[in-house]
Amino acid sequence: MSASPRFSVVVPTHDRDETLREALASVFAQTERPLEVIVVDDLARPETERCVRELARGSAVPVELLSAPSRGGVSRAYNLGAQKARGDYLAFLDDDDRWAPGYLARARVAIEEDGVPLVLTDLTEFDDGGRTRPGKRPPDAYRVEDFYLKNPGALRSNLVVRRALFHELGGYDESIRGSSDKDLFMRAKARGCAHRAIHEPLVFWRTGHPGQASTDPRRILGNVVRFYGKYFRAMPWHIHLGMWRKLWRLFSEGYLRRR
Repeated sequence: MSASPRFSVVVPTHDRDETLREALASVFAQTERPLEVIVVDDLARPETERCVRELARGSAVPVELLSAPSRGGVSRAYNLGAQKARGDYLAFLDDDDRWAPGYLARARVAIEEDGVPLVLTDLTEFDDGGRTRPGKRPPDAYRVEDFYLKNPGALRSNLVVRRALFHELGGYDESIRGSSDKDLFMRAKARGCAHRAIHEPLVFWRTGHPGQASTDPRRILGNVVRFYGKYFRAMPWHIHLGMWRKLWRLFSEGYLRRR
């Protein structure tokens, strides 16, 4: 690319004003200033609007708030934000996660060096008690079979994607909910798009707090069923066996063990 890429940051939120403050503070602390920040509130809460307006007053980065009540989930919120974005690249951040100050700067270097449309970084997991541990490490080489049964590290908060590619792909698939993060990456790789994995823990991924979809077996089960239906015909037989075991485990944890 001849000019430095411009980043639009999209942050969806759902009744999490306290963690939203932390997420936005990490955006405003970036050494690489983004072009804009777009916050999408899918509940249109007055409290969230006041929170965002207050934070925006102290920021040198333009902040736009979209109040878009929707039952489409987080993927719908991300898609709405992406439709408003003007940057060359989209950088996504869940409202309960955070970035290290050099996150966007390292993404810019990777883009300028390799011209890639996709950048991923390593994660650090943390909880509400302040405890941390090493998180997922995105692969340098892509194998589709690695993504069928799990997500090796293509989440939302650690993904930077060229805006034009995101729209060519049709954005996040809102029908498969929680699996739409790795699905977007898989669809991009199916087109032959290159990616760069930055092996520095520049993204802090919050785990284990109340209401988190990634810890609820019942919600995970529904997401896995929808994802399985989408990729059913493409999966080899040994992946089907693994998927059936995974579905049974989630059903057991979500329903049988709770009786």
